[in-house]
Amino acid sequence: MKNPLIKYVAIEMGQSKDVNAAAGRITLSSNGVIISGTITSKEAFYKAEQSKLLELWRQDVAKALKDMEEDQGLDRAQDEYLDEPYLYLKDAAYFHGAQRLPSQGDAYIAVALDSIDSFSMGSLLPV
Repeated sequence: MKNPLIKYVAIEMGQSKDVNAAAGRITLSSNGVIISGTITSKEAFYKAEQSKLLELWRQDVAKALKDMEEDQGLDRAQDEYLDEPYLYLKDAAYFHGAQRLPSQGDAYIAVALDSIDSFSMGSLLPV
């Protein structure tokens, strides 16, 4: 993890069960791409309309890992797999040069913590 502050925010928000939780607006640089949005909870990310299929897959993986855990006597394999190190954003967009994606509306975006090169509090998007 490159920045312990971002990791702390990601862990705190990731543990929140409040789908309305928000921790402020942020702009990130991730592998040369600018991403801007509002930090939100993992719960809100997976409850979003655009993430419903991801949530179904996540539940399937959790069940498969739990079954494997029981069959092979593994301990907490599903927790390690499902505890992904991401920062979740809502009302977010990617910026590449002068191009904004999505061009209209906003998205939910999960950003891998290890891919964050730099950040600033605040957003490039209108409130």
